[in-house]
Amino acid sequence: EPLDMDVLKEMDVTYDLLGTITHSGTASVGHYQAYVRSCEDGHWYLYNDHLVRRASHDEVKADTRGTYVLFYLSRALRP
Repeated sequence: EPLDMDVLKEMDVTYDLLGTITHSGTASVGHYQAYVRSCEDGHWYLYNDHLVRRASHDEVKADTRGTYVLFYLSRALRP
């Protein structure tokens, strides 16, 4: 069903960054890790193999090398 343009105009179209995936290495071999912001407590977490730890906002902003996937969520759809 097509979206109603009047409904879209009234929606909050602001998006928040919820996660990133980064890659280090080459196209044939490398390592992946993810930063994810919790919808429950608002804190950032680093997922790196078996290690999961809390990360600061500044760490997430600074670790941009190799970032190639960004996940956003509309504020209108936040839980």
